Amino acid sequence: MPLFMFGSSVGGTTQVGRVMACADNAFSDGSLVAVDGLTWRQSRVLIRNVTIAQSGNYQFLHTIGNDVYIYVFGDKVGQLQLGGLATASCSGGQHGLSSLDRWYSNNRLAARKAPVRFTIAGDSIEGFLIGGQVSVADPENLLVQFDFTFAILPPKK
Repeated sequence: MPLFMFGSSVGGTTQVGRVMACADNAFSDGSLVAVDGLTWRQSRVLIRNVTIAQSGNYQFLHTIGNDVYIYVFGDKVGQLQLGGLATASCSGGQHGLSSLDRWYSNNRLAARKAPVRFTIAGDSIEGFLIGGQVSVADPENLLVQFDFTFAILPPKK
């Protein structure tokens, strides 16, 4: 059963440092973001944030006569950032860091031809894992944070 520290307000006073215990099934696959092979049950990894950046491929041409021409060439390859925490197992099993390392090695662009599938609020997105970083967020509580970068292709028209 994982334990999480949090601050809460009860009766107008803040109670910092309270501990909340959750059964493992509290973090089921019914979350807002799901990634193939990277779940709480499988890997002791919590997905904390997802950022998607997309932009168009265009050119503005400002002429001497003060006319502006816009040339549109479609969309650029986008970027998806996936971040979260890896924790130790309460039952003494493998730490989530080992699962993250294995998942990265198996899903990076150089090792996998197919994209990784994400489900965000019920919509599917596919991306290619192009980089990542892992750092120790809290050594005392054995928390590791990670950020992975994916290239996402523009939608076909």
